[in-house]
Parts: sequence; C-alpha cells; structure tokens
Amino acid sequence: MKKPFFRLLIGILVIIVLTILNILLFDKVFKVMNLKVLKWFPLFMCFMGFYMAGLINRETKIFLTPLLLISLVIYIPLELFYFPYFLTVILFSSLGILLSRREIVYRIKIPLLVILIGVFGFFLFSQPLIIKNKGFGIDPRNDLYNATVLWDFKAKKPASLPNEMFQDTEGNTFSLKELEGKTLLITFWATWCGPCIAEKPELEKLKMKFQDHQDIVFVDISVDSNIEKWKSYLSEHNSNGYQIVSQNVARTYSNFNFSGIPFHIIVDSDGKYKKCHGPNILDEQLLSNPVKLNEYLNTPYKVFKTIKLSEKDTIVRVR
Repeated sequence: MKKPFFRLLIGILVIIVLTILNILLFDKVFKVMNLKVLKWFPLFMCFMGFYMAGLINRETKIFLTPLLLISLVIYIPLELFYFPYFLTVILFSSLGILLSRREIVYRIKIPLLVILIGVFGFFLFSQPLIIKNKGFGIDPRNDLYNATVLWDFKAKKPASLPNEMFQDTEGNTFSLKELEGKTLLITFWATWCGPCIAEKPELEKLKMKFQDHQDIVFVDISVDSNIEKWKSYLSEHNSNGYQIVSQNVARTYSNFNFSGIPFHIIVDSDGKYKKCHGPNILDEQLLSNPVKLNEYLNTPYKVFKTIKLSEKDTIVRVR
C-alpha cells in the first residue's frame, strides 16, 4: 500500500515543480507579456504536469489518482483560483490523468483529445500573445516598442466591460453596468501599492476638475485582499468618486486583462473601454470629448522598434 501513495507523492511534486519551471520559462526566457492573465497558460501547465504525474502513476489504482488534484493548491498563491475558470483547470488536470492511463482505450482518448485541443485553442487565440524583446516598453499612447506580436485578433476592437460584481464600503454588491451611459475613468489600485498611493493626489485633483460634469464618473477599484485595511485607508483619506473593492482579485485581473497596478482604463457611454495612462499624463480631452474618446478607443496600438543613434541613447521609433 505504501508504493501507490509514494508514487502519488512523487506525482504531486512533479506537478508543482513543472508549474514553477513553466512560469520561469515563459516569463524569464520567452518573456511573454501579461503572462499572469493569459488563460491558456494555466491550462498548458496543468495538462503537462498532470500527464507526467499520470505516467508516474500508471500502476496506481485509478480511483486514487484524484488525490493528485491536491497539487492545485499552488494555484492559490499564483492568483489563478477563481470560479468558473477553475473548473476548466480541473478539466485539463483530469484529462491529463485520463490520457496517460493504459486502461483508457483510443476510441475514448481521441474524443477527449479533441475536446482538450478545442478548448485550449479557444483560450490560446482569444487573447494577444506578445513577446517582450530587449528594451521593451509601452509609451503614453499605449503603443509598444521592442515587442513581437505573434497574434492579437482583437487589436482593432475596444473591449467591453465584463459583467463582474464588486463590493462597496457598506458591503453591498456593485456592478459597473449601473454606470452605463457615463464616461468612466477607472483606476485599479491597492493600499500596499506605493506607486498607486503616490499618484492619488493627482487623481483627486483630476476628480475635482471634473466634479461638475455629471456625465463623467471616477471609479477606484481596490484589489486589496484585506478589506478592513482598505476601509481604514478610505476613512483616513479624502477619496472622491465611487470606491469599490474586488471580490476576487484573480478574476478581476483576468477580466480586465492586466497584471500590475496602478492600472487605468477609460470607458465610453456604451461600455467600451481601453487602457489609458494615469492622471499625470492623461489627455483630459478623452474624458470631455466623446468624438476624441471614440477615435482613441477605435485606434489599434502600433508596434515600433527602436534604433540607437548615439552613445546618449537617443532613439527613433520605426514601424
């Protein structure tokens, strides 16, 4: 009885080690942009890890192999644990185990493989895949330089606000859909984020500048896990606009496709949005001029490369 549990333990360790190695490989070696929010990546890691663990446990009774799912606890600190996406993670974990089993015949394995490839392909191509080259950066116009865009099928289309529920300071649920018909500047921040706190004064000045514009609304969304600390900060500092907090940080990062804060988006009256820069360099006409905002939302980002002209690091952008 000891051997099966020893193999299961080895399988769990293999899954955890492969997860860490994949993160290092895609982040540090391949330098994939926004790796944290790419939904195909956890599925890839799951299948690889659980398939290898399944091979190790081929002699283990199949009814014991669900114990390998214990290794998914590593997804909690990685902020990949949120419903309903995590059901897909469990599906890929299970398929990895099943496809490694000898007793699963090919007439069953082939449909399972088709399902796996179909779901994986959907997630793979539904988000942009961008490689960060040496000197990578994003300028104030959200154009990229020193980057390789492998694909981005939605580059020409502004995103639509996801249907996510947040929580206000009174504990009530709040949806951004309630602000439909308004122009929104949404800031994602946290009390533990130094750059977020540093830009707060400029953000509050911007709010005061547009306080008489009823059609322009400011929303600050905290990604604090400590709700009481968030409330304490708000009680000690004057923060105008809507103050709400994420109920699931991993889901918020994924829904709005960002991996770091502060992060800002500007939303038009139809609920279409695009990333924008903070209050220090925000073109304020985007808030007050619907025509200019519409043009901004519907202009896809450009990708440039940089050429060094001298030892003073002067560069020119070339498409």
